[in-house]
Amino acid sequence: MILSMCEETKNPATQVPKAMCGALFLSWLCGFIFLIPLMFVMPAIEEVISDPYGQPLPFILRSAIGSEGGAFALTVPIIVLGIIYGAIPGSGLWKQVNAKLNVPLNAMMLSMAIQILLGLIYFGSYAAFSAFSGSAVIFLTIAYVMPIVASLLGGRKHLSAGSWDFGVIGVICNVISIAWTMFVLPLFSFPFFNPTTLETMNYGSVVFIGGTVVSALWYFVWGRKNYKGPPTQDDEVLRRRSSIIEQ
Repeated sequence: MILSMCEETKNPATQVPKAMCGALFLSWLCGFIFLIPLMFVMPAIEEVISDPYGQPLPFILRSAIGSEGGAFALTVPIIVLGIIYGAIPGSGLWKQVNAKLNVPLNAMMLSMAIQILLGLIYFGSYAAFSAFSGSAVIFLTIAYVMPIVASLLGGRKHLSAGSWDFGVIGVICNVISIAWTMFVLPLFSFPFFNPTTLETMNYGSVVFIGGTVVSALWYFVWGRKNYKGPPTQDDEVLRRRSSIIEQ
């Protein structure tokens, strides 16, 4: 989502942080409004508690809407962005836009294939399926805290050239964010049920470690020399300056 916002926003260095801060207040208001109809469509509390997936909100929405097709549509923008920036193997094939349909058809088919393969895991083992679905929040949390850690380790020097800086307050916020991440990561790895068995155990942490190892290996094998990352505003400024000098 953040990548999508940066890609489609003018002056993302200032506008995206403002949007993220404003989203906190807007989310509170929208969340309250969202909960009102949710209470009206929610089935019996016993059914929600006994949901085999252990996820109350998706169960309520699935029960009220009766459709799960939206999950596929939500994954397409993420994969498309990864392909554009060359983060996915074979990006040259996946980023091609179908001339007739005017959509990245190959990327959509890749997303569909991944969803089907993940869905097939459920038929073999519920624990394995829960591990893959539950590890997503762990990966997302780590992805958010990594830039904060890198900034602190670098003494926040690169922030001095930014549009605005919180100073000491920013350091405090960074430390709180890291501490909160260290607190919630073990919680995300807790089992869903008690007593815990091999089938009800939460293997999300195992998937996280495996995914981290594979990503690290892929970075050293291919990404370190080939992955450039999304363009920044500074890149555009330098490009314009070089074109002016050449003229």
